[in-house]
Amino acid sequence: GPQMAVVVRDQKKRYDTAEDVRALTEAIGKHKTLDTIELGGNTFSLVACQALAEALGQLEGVKNVVCDDIFTTRKESDIHPALATFSKFIPVGSLVYIDFSDNALNQYGADAIRPLIASAHSLETLKLNNTGIGWTGGEIIGAGLMDAYTNGVRAGRPYRLKHFILGRSRLHNEGITAIAAAFARIGSLEEIRVPQNGIFPPGIVALARAVARNRNLKILEISDNKAKKQGCRALAAALPHCAHLGKLLVESCNVRDAGAHLLVPALAGLRELTELNLSYNEMTGSIAKLIKTVLVDHEALTTLSVTGNEFGNSGLQALQVFSRKLESTSDDEGSGDEQEDDEVDEHVPPEEDLPPVEDAAPAAPAAPATVEVTFRNAQKQVDTIDQAEAFIDALRDCKHATSIDFGGNTFSLDACNAIAAQLAHMTAVREIHFDDMFTRRKNESIHPSLRAFGNSLAHAPLAFLDLSDNALNPTGAEAISHLLSTCLTLTTLRLNNTGVGPSGGETIGKALMAAYTNGQAKGTPYKLQHFVLGRSRLEIPGITAISAALKEIGTLKEIRVNNNGVTGTGLVALAQAIAANKNLEILEISDNWVKGPGAAVLAPALTAAAKLKTLIMESCLLRDAGGLAISKVIPHLKALEVVNLNYNEFSPRIAKALGPELAVLTALREAQLDGNEFGASGLAALAILGSKLVEMNENEDTGDEQSGCEGGGEDSFAPCFNSAALRGALEDLVPSTPASPALAAIAQAQNQDAAAQAAVAGTPDGVHAAGLIFEIAEISASGPLAPGMAGAAGAIAAAALTAPAVMGAFVNAMLSRLSLIKNDAVAPLPAARLAGAWHVLHLLSTEARLLSLWRSLSVLASDANIAQRKTCDFLAPYTNTDAYVELARLRRSTLAAIARFL
Repeated sequence: GPQMAVVVRDQKKRYDTAEDVRALTEAIGKHKTLDTIELGGNTFSLVACQALAEALGQLEGVKNVVCDDIFTTRKESDIHPALATFSKFIPVGSLVYIDFSDNALNQYGADAIRPLIASAHSLETLKLNNTGIGWTGGEIIGAGLMDAYTNGVRAGRPYRLKHFILGRSRLHNEGITAIAAAFARIGSLEEIRVPQNGIFPPGIVALARAVARNRNLKILEISDNKAKKQGCRALAAALPHCAHLGKLLVESCNVRDAGAHLLVPALAGLRELTELNLSYNEMTGSIAKLIKTVLVDHEALTTLSVTGNEFGNSGLQALQVFSRKLESTSDDEGSGDEQEDDEVDEHVPPEEDLPPVEDAAPAAPAAPATVEVTFRNAQKQVDTIDQAEAFIDALRDCKHATSIDFGGNTFSLDACNAIAAQLAHMTAVREIHFDDMFTRRKNESIHPSLRAFGNSLAHAPLAFLDLSDNALNPTGAEAISHLLSTCLTLTTLRLNNTGVGPSGGETIGKALMAAYTNGQAKGTPYKLQHFVLGRSRLEIPGITAISAALKEIGTLKEIRVNNNGVTGTGLVALAQAIAANKNLEILEISDNWVKGPGAAVLAPALTAAAKLKTLIMESCLLRDAGGLAISKVIPHLKALEVVNLNYNEFSPRIAKALGPELAVLTALREAQLDGNEFGASGLAALAILGSKLVEMNENEDTGDEQSGCEGGGEDSFAPCFNSAALRGALEDLVPSTPASPALAAIAQAQNQDAAAQAAVAGTPDGVHAAGLIFEIAEISASGPLAPGMAGAAGAIAAAALTAPAVMGAFVNAMLSRLSLIKNDAVAPLPAARLAGAWHVLHLLSTEARLLSLWRSLSVLASDANIAQRKTCDFLAPYTNTDAYVELARLRRSTLAAIARFL
């Protein structure tokens, strides 16, 4: 039967009172059991959580509890009691999935959820990623898992945990040892991911012993821990017991040659291995040759990542046998000379010590080798200058360091000023990893610290800068703007999850544009290649400014701007940036409101991205209109290796369109299409992709084809080219100018986009474009579109969006018509006509004109019984701040009517 779920995913709402969650508690109360309760991406107070937990307590059962990222801005005094309340009330009889990731659990939160973990005997998946539980919390979680195993045995129901994800949480040796002890008893794990936890060899040894007991293990990720030789020896003994292992991720684990000589031969028997990542492990050319010898006949292997090592030319040459499976090795910096085994003893420094600092290289700033000063994830709280001395001494002792990594610690302003003073003397620094450096710090400390770092690095030859996972917000963006505008050597900029917002995005965009201009003036072109700024609320103003800069720079290979609330004209700007960067290899725009019109705008730019290898457009609300636009792009992407179109509400129609197009791409190795509505017929159409299709666990079997109208009802706002409302609106608002010859020419053209651009740009106003769209609407209202007509519609819309003069004239014509109605010069439009007017204007107007539209509709709208607050909340993402404030002032009846039309 249909799944029963209560989902408010990523609405970014605050729920502060029991009244705020009443709609959710009432929705829960309508069921005896639930498949899923999903609250992630919102923020809940203790009171709100108590109300929800009590409602859940009335259920007979719930299968999936997804509560990741639900405590943003909440205090620990709220978080831990809230977790305890959930733990008390959530029914555990049928619970199979728990996700509390991206919440500040720390050890007290771990203690709060221990009873839930211990009593959920049917649990299969436990996700606690990025929760900061520390080693004490790790011990608590381990104890909870052990209790669950013991309770299951006593009840005669074996505990069958399959998936465990707890990365980036400071487990250290103590935490992972406790968890691994539970794993060894459970024995049913298929996925273990514990990256970036400050685990040293003794902890890796404990984990390896548990791995050997879980013989169905398919995924093991231990990246960004310290395996070294001792840990690799233990892993080498354990892996032969895991014949079904498909993914092994051991990036940045200090493997070196000594460890690799032990680990790599152990992979020989893993015939189901599809992905291996040994990047950034300081391995030399002899290991490259060993990898070739061991894995050359592994037919299942599709992805081999070994970049950032020291293979040298001979090693790289040996790896060419994997050329179609090999990820980029552009970061290989070695001579290929074999290392001596310098790990003569297996002594591991005590956990209270900071991780060791590499010895300084000879005084040669231009030396190709990376000389690193790292305190990665030491989880130190550095409040005073005295406490900062260990970091400063390391810098002082390694004056020619090329890479500095202080991420995963937290620094006060005093400490940052002292470190910045030493950084000013570091003239060879090429890489700065300063991500996640201000946990629990206030803005008045963070922003001056950023400015101090920026000033001290202004003369360094930086190629890599990572300030991700810090609360920059707009003021922090301003603090680093000088550095960004003057550092002309920068090739990689990562500002992910920094909350810079629209104005901060504008600041960064201006700084990047200044860097480009400065480079041109000095004759040293600015060649930024990698840009990552996701999850930071850029919205339209931010992405527009950044896109303008990226368009001018033109050297980008990677653009990631996911989860930024981008829609409308922001997508137009982004499309122009994509089109200008001919070497683009990676594009991620997931979790933005692209929808069908946005896909039509992006399609021409994507078609020109001949070198694109990775395209990620997950959760972009593309639906069938957008899916068709993307399916037409696919044949042009000959280099495409990975495509992710998960969760886009596609019907079987899109599966049938995408399957054949993807199947002929020889470079493709992974297609992710989960979370759509393909049904059995859609899955059958995708079977042509074979092993390239990633397993789909959330395909909804609706079996229905979507109509040409994208969406419907209260939550739909996208343009509908084949709706009677749009046809009527255009008929009343714009003079009907039949353009059959022009329309037929576009529909039949080999390049519809070019034909549409020529037709629209060749007219002095927007009436001709309106006539073309009107004709499509009129034809489609009486029956299916003729071949080529749907493409012509999308091409015309895209052309109008990218021709400001045409767009402006068209909008003015419509607003003039509305003005006449307002002055009673003509009869008022019926509700359906106003709905159509909104659809067209939203597609073709700039955001600056939206306010005029609201004011015009305020005169025309009729009464409807919809709450004002709900309407404002719904419209807020589509407007700028001024428009939103104006909306709040409009009559309730006006807002209600607009919401109904949307």
